[in-house]
Amino acid sequence: MSDFSHISPEGKNPRDRYVSAGGSPRVGVGENIAKAEIRGLGLTYGEAEKFQRGWMYSNGHRANLLTAEYKKFVYGVATGRDGRIYAVQMFTN
Repeated sequence: MSDFSHISPEGKNPRDRYVSAGGSPRVGVGENIAKAEIRGLGLTYGEAEKFQRGWMYSNGHRANLLTAEYKKFVYGVATGRDGRIYAVQMFTN
């Protein structure tokens, strides 16, 4: 089973994780995730641009990026055991 999903192996969605980390259950939460198809090269400007472009060309991800109510934003990048680069964007009001 892959852990690359908006739903964790424990069945938690982005809102569940936000609230369990101390966030208010009364605010909106959005999440965008992506993984690079390349392995072992590390994060480059080009890969970051591909992530962003992919999110902008996906209706659901684009909606997260353009939701005016979202005032807070976090971006994380990690390299997995498989050598792929994974990225996440989290949004909240």
